[in-house]
Amino acid sequence: MRILSLIAAVLSASVATGTAQAGNGSYTGRWPLTITGSQFMNGDYCLTVTDNGGDKGEHSGTATIPQYQFGVFEVINGIFTADIVVPLQGQNGVLVFSANGHDGKIEKEGSAVQIEGGEPFDSGAMVVGKRNGC
Repeated sequence: MRILSLIAAVLSASVATGTAQAGNGSYTGRWPLTITGSQFMNGDYCLTVTDNGGDKGEHSGTATIPQYQFGVFEVINGIFTADIVVPLQGQNGVLVFSANGHDGKIEKEGSAVQIEGGEPFDSGAMVVGKRNGC
């Protein structure tokens, strides 16, 4: 699982261009996500985020989608990343949703990556809707 987290962090870092800080606003809410250009993930998702500071930093906490109820999020150097665990036979997979984030807002464009067996399996472009839009 540690390897999956490392891969997710590396993939998420590649999305950012710039060094915006996380800001002071809370990310708590239900964020509609639309994935396109993917082989298996195309469609709409509702990402529920609870920004409670967790143990990862000022803006971090739990993240879930209706299909999978175990995940975490954090904002580091202006990059919002949510990692959702996908139970598989043997080793778990991870859905990684990432976009620039600051002042409690997730920017409109980002990316989604599906990791299975410790390697990227599928990816697509992500559009983020308004908070509490789902």
